[in-house]
Amino acid sequence: MIIFRAAIDFLNLVFMKTLISFTLILLGALLFSQSTEVQKLNDDAVNIYREDSKKALSLLKQAAEVSSEVEDKELTNSSYGIVYRFLGEFEKAKEYSLKAIGSKNLKIQAAAYNNIGAVNRSQGKYEEAIKFYINALENYEALKNDKDYATVSNNIGVVYNSIDLFDKAKEYHQRAIDTFQKIDYKKGMSEAYNNYAMALVNQDSLDTALDFFVKSLNMEVELNDKVGMSESLNNIGGIYYYKGETGKALDYFKEVLALEKSENNLGGVASTYNNIAYVLLEQKETKAAKAYIDSAYDFSRKNKISEDYLTSIENYIIYNEQLQKFREANEFYKTLNHASDSIRQANNLEKLYDVETKYQTEKKEKEILMQRADLAEQRLSLEKKTRWMYVLGFLALLTGLTGYQINRNQKLKNIQLKKENEFKDTLIKIEAQNRVQEERLRISKDLHDNIGSQLTFIISSLDNIKHRMDKQSPEIQEKLEGVNQFTRMTISELRDTIWAMNRENISFEELQTRIVNFIENAKAAAPHIEFNLNISEIKDGGHDFSMLQGISLFRTIQEAINNAMKHSGASRLNLDFFSKGKKQQIIISDNGSGIEKSKMELGNGLSNMKSRIADLGGDLKIESEEGKGTRITITI
Repeated sequence: MIIFRAAIDFLNLVFMKTLISFTLILLGALLFSQSTEVQKLNDDAVNIYREDSKKALSLLKQAAEVSSEVEDKELTNSSYGIVYRFLGEFEKAKEYSLKAIGSKNLKIQAAAYNNIGAVNRSQGKYEEAIKFYINALENYEALKNDKDYATVSNNIGVVYNSIDLFDKAKEYHQRAIDTFQKIDYKKGMSEAYNNYAMALVNQDSLDTALDFFVKSLNMEVELNDKVGMSESLNNIGGIYYYKGETGKALDYFKEVLALEKSENNLGGVASTYNNIAYVLLEQKETKAAKAYIDSAYDFSRKNKISEDYLTSIENYIIYNEQLQKFREANEFYKTLNHASDSIRQANNLEKLYDVETKYQTEKKEKEILMQRADLAEQRLSLEKKTRWMYVLGFLALLTGLTGYQINRNQKLKNIQLKKENEFKDTLIKIEAQNRVQEERLRISKDLHDNIGSQLTFIISSLDNIKHRMDKQSPEIQEKLEGVNQFTRMTISELRDTIWAMNRENISFEELQTRIVNFIENAKAAAPHIEFNLNISEIKDGGHDFSMLQGISLFRTIQEAINNAMKHSGASRLNLDFFSKGKKQQIIISDNGSGIEKSKMELGNGLSNMKSRIADLGGDLKIESEEGKGTRITITI
């Protein structure tokens, strides 16, 4: 009886173990099946949210309902954040992404970092944006995920563009373009082209920017992405506005507005309302502009889109000034200053630079450590070889091998010391360059924020005084207009100086582009003069000037043109760029009254121009005959 009982217990134990194992296998299969379903629902939602955001939210709701694993819930929260950011509901987007940021899955965590960075960028919180973008960049780099690494690089470029660091922005956008081209990802290429073009617009390279915007639009049409099409069309409209074709620009903006409304893109709608309002104000259609300004203000304030909110206030100022409601305009000025200060206080740009510098420094330190590790491995390998040689040769020639060994070790130490010194020198140079660049950025920022804003206020004040003054005082009106024009010219020269300070080097082609923009402004200021611009192909396009050399050459050419406009009485002015051998020549000529011989010999202005070009290692030659015009030749 006891033996029979023991046999039954043994059979029961075997049966229970089998049942438990089967249950665990079944449970594991069920969980795997649920995770697969959650992944598919999330993938489908992310793939369609731009075309059908409602369906995307429905799919994510299904995913949330079937999610049982922590990672599945984190994935769904991350996807929710992306969709709500697209819809312009930024607080909701941030709330969901923060739930996913603690995930142990690097890919989910990186997507959450990137989405929060994008939300902060849209809200004007640039320091916070850069912090989260850098975290995302590190994750994607660790995952070797080229596509998302390029996407985040593109986003960082957008932040730098927002704070007027256009060369830095183009560097990140070009990195994104190169990576997207390598993996043949057209949507990414389109967005990177679009953002690179934005930096070009801010550097006044409108025609080149238009080419990039058209490239982006063609890709969005091919992809049938309506949101992407609306962004590209909006930017093309902006180019036509700045080129003076306001009617064409208005048509593009209205087409964009229809697309964005159809896609329920609240974030984009506010920007487009502002654009349409601004064009209408330019065309003096003041009453028609009011409805668009109101809509932009309401949308941007409701969705906390800082840039569009500030733009709508600026449009209110213009609107009230056109209606001569100067008291209301002044109130909006106060609102604008308060809002701008609030956003500026929320962003410590110096910390933003520190975040990126820290990331780049850590990256370089890792590379140095890897190189040192390689050197250590090489040294160990050499020591092993030397040890074997020492053992094999010890019996033959002990004294000779000992001397050889000492000499060899000394050489290895010298090589190692040399390389370590080279590393130290490289780090010192990098630190020095970073300090110089930071100081330039600080100075240019101070010039832009302090002196630039003060000059702008002076212009606005002069305009207000002119409006309020008695029109029976033409002499005072004329003097005020003179002060106004002088202040505008000062702002223009300040912008040129800031443009030069933000560059370590200035290429001949960049200088040429800046001079062309100056000629366009000169045409508007002197419509009675015929300007002829001739630019032949520059063979030595790689020639660079330092910041001081570049601004010195630009000022010399600018002074020569201004002198011709003011003093020569010319009706025609020619500006020619061309190559002569390995040198470049710039010729400024006019058909005016010429320069008197005594003034050519004694004038400080001409002497200063010659001195500037001589400092560049170039030559300035002046040829003039009274009554037959003047020809100035600069050879670099």
